[in-house]
Amino acid sequence: MKKICVLLTKDYVSDSRVKKECKSLSKRYMVDLFCLVSKKSSIIKENKNWNVFYLQRSPNKILYNRLTKYLYYDNKLYSFVLRQNKKYDLIWANDVDTLKIGYKLKKKFNAKLIYDSHEYWRGTLAKAEKNYHYVKLFNDLYLRHEKKYIKNVDMIFTVNEHISRLLSQHYNILPPKVLYNVPYFSDLNKVKKVKDSLVYVGVINNDFKKLESILRKKVNFYYYNKEKIDSSFYHYAGFVSEDKVPYELMKYQMGLVLHSSRRLNEIYAAPNKFFQYIQAGLPILVNKECIFMSEFVEKYKIGLCFNNISEITDRYTEIMNNYEEFQRNVLKIRKKFCWENEETKIFKIL
Repeated sequence: MKKICVLLTKDYVSDSRVKKECKSLSKRYMVDLFCLVSKKSSIIKENKNWNVFYLQRSPNKILYNRLTKYLYYDNKLYSFVLRQNKKYDLIWANDVDTLKIGYKLKKKFNAKLIYDSHEYWRGTLAKAEKNYHYVKLFNDLYLRHEKKYIKNVDMIFTVNEHISRLLSQHYNILPPKVLYNVPYFSDLNKVKKVKDSLVYVGVINNDFKKLESILRKKVNFYYYNKEKIDSSFYHYAGFVSEDKVPYELMKYQMGLVLHSSRRLNEIYAAPNKFFQYIQAGLPILVNKECIFMSEFVEKYKIGLCFNNISEITDRYTEIMNNYEEFQRNVLKIRKKFCWENEETKIFKIL
């Protein structure tokens, strides 16, 4: 059985894409996933063909930062893989910060290299960013790696067709293959819907904080996040594991995506939550400037777009006035956009 080395610079528990990829790959290959984490170094056996190797980095934010990661921990992760005394047939590098390590391992083992770009890395930074110049320095260093090594990989994956096109145009390469960030197919449970409800999964940003004045007394608003806000308007629904999210969402009537247009990466984003709403059978409200999601919503007629957050109430009302049709359209595409189909893509390509 062929061996695959998967590289990740964070805990895989918080990366549903990598978890699903490794679970799928382990059906046909021996998979070793190497993660750089703040917890103690250890080995976890996920199943008979999938091991997780934790490499501890400093939990101290002063000792572990962009500088020490670039100069020290990236090399330490490379050495950590070599210390396992295994020979790999394929290296799977997740995101730009593992690409150089992946290339070195490719040369060391004479293996094939896959680069899985979860983001559009050239568009992850906004000028209003805190410590912009410091962050940009290391962003640029990793983008140099992308430029240097991307033509030496054997296969590239990314999250949607827009980012595939951008990478192809920028580096003059064939368009990368697309693997959507979709959940597993979920059986729809018959649950009583919360009346006049709108649900949000994601970070608490400035637009989120403005919703109270826009939606107050018109919509029952629920949100899933680790952070709880002290407010009678924001109904805190808790924080649940990734695999349970679609089942949790089924009790609401509509899903909301609040990505801004500050960064190109957000404009072209295809986040997990977007497809989680679909698996839960929910029509979706999304920012018109988020190109992938807005085009998707309009193509499949599964929701409406807003130009600014002040329009959310009106768009919500429009969907509710024709709710059965929007929901019917969502239900039509659930089987098309589930991980079982992405797994099939992987095996066809490999």
